[in-house]
Amino acid sequence: MKIPFLALLVLAAGCSTPQPGRVTVMPQPDAVVSQDLSERTRYPEIVMGYHVARYVDPNQPLLLHESHTVYRVEGQTAWNLHSPPGSFVLPPTARSLVNTAFAPPPMNDAIAAELNQQRTVTRTVTQEAQSLNGSLHEFATALSSTRNLIEQNRLLREQLARAEQRLDAVETELKKRSIDQPRKEKDGN
Repeated sequence: MKIPFLALLVLAAGCSTPQPGRVTVMPQPDAVVSQDLSERTRYPEIVMGYHVARYVDPNQPLLLHESHTVYRVEGQTAWNLHSPPGSFVLPPTARSLVNTAFAPPPMNDAIAAELNQQRTVTRTVTQEAQSLNGSLHEFATALSSTRNLIEQNRLLREQLARAEQRLDAVETELKKRSIDQPRKEKDGN
């Protein structure tokens, strides 16, 4: 009996509490940035759509994809780092900017002397390179003729070795005949 009485008391207490007021949160409207300002400060994202025909999934051969459109982000958004015209102000004491690619280099005596020295060194190096090329060509020619001489020398040694072998064979044959001839004479008498 005590339990239902407590439940009734809790139920009655819950019903008698005042309803809290509703709090609604409404977000502030977005800060609207003009299209001109957003284009001047940030490049937009580039999204391209591609139509894909029916195909079998390469990772799951039991899965068929029906034809559909695939969207791909081709270019991410990026900051526009180009300053708008007229936004770059030089201090009045600064000289006007000069594109160094089209401006003649500053000349003084030290720079002229250095340039002349570099020209002299370049000429010397070029002449030495030509001399070295000539020497290299002569060396290649001498090497080729030396190889020819080595080949001829090898052939002559082979011919000499064969001639010595034939000469030895002839001498051996002559010795045999000279030994056999006195025997025949002795046998014939």
